[in-house]
Amino acid sequence: MIERLTEFLTQKPTKGRRAVFLILALAVTVAVLGWLVWSQRDVIPTIDWQIRPQFFLLSMLAYAAALVIVALVWSSILSAFGSQVAPLKNILYFLITNVGKRLPGTVWYVAWRAQIYHQENYPVALTSLASSVELAVLIVSGVMVGLGFMAQQLQKIELGLWVLGLIGAACIALLHPRVLSAIIRKLSKVEVRISYSKILGWIAVYLVVWVLGGISLFCIANGFIAVPIGALPFVVESWAAVGVLSFMLLFLPTNLGFNEIGLSFLLTQVMPSPIAVVVALASRVLTTIYDILIALIAFGVESRQKNGDL
Repeated sequence: MIERLTEFLTQKPTKGRRAVFLILALAVTVAVLGWLVWSQRDVIPTIDWQIRPQFFLLSMLAYAAALVIVALVWSSILSAFGSQVAPLKNILYFLITNVGKRLPGTVWYVAWRAQIYHQENYPVALTSLASSVELAVLIVSGVMVGLGFMAQQLQKIELGLWVLGLIGAACIALLHPRVLSAIIRKLSKVEVRISYSKILGWIAVYLVVWVLGGISLFCIANGFIAVPIGALPFVVESWAAVGVLSFMLLFLPTNLGFNEIGLSFLLTQVMPSPIAVVVALASRVLTTIYDILIALIAFGVESRQKNGDL
């Protein structure tokens, strides 16, 4: 199964199929977001815009902290899988390849990772497995953060809770220590024991990551308009809910627009829809900028380390 996943990850979608998905996603996104703004066009002149750059800085700090924590978890996962790559390299490789999630077809960053670790003589199959475990930890922790909100919304959709339940069950099964140990033993012929405490530790750390991501979004919103602190839990839950649901589209050529549409709809609960659209779009743009800046810094550090300057 892992071999098939690895083979799938190394394939590239045809240019025609990718272009069709991108055009459709863009058209739907523009239509929905445009409708949200147009439906409240009379409200726009009355909005009390309060541009506060300091909140964008706080947003970047929260996002960067979350990303570094995730990189530490990634290094821990690889170490548990028998990798001999130095922790600092793992962190730098993660931060560099993470920017690949911003490209159309978010799954292709895994192939980038696999290629880098192949150069470190680490099996491609184990890198793919580690990425799958990382994704499972992310989904399980995200469901825990946004569980109440998602259950309330998905029960309105036929089979919605069943789909979420099946995904959660699959993730939990993958995270079972015996399952992981058996897969690693089959792939690398190495006996590795992964404890429940380590897996629960990864999930616990990711809970913090989801909260930091929600705080980053909350700060972006406050960069445009004053949002009361009482709305923070709702924003965090919304961030987690949309994030988890977006992974249902992981193997499509693109999920462009899903996060923006989802966040726009949810944030209208705490702010006018035109502002919700602006915040959702700003979140996409700013987090992409954050990822690029952090990747450039990591690449610079990695290059200096390779040249022996560090």
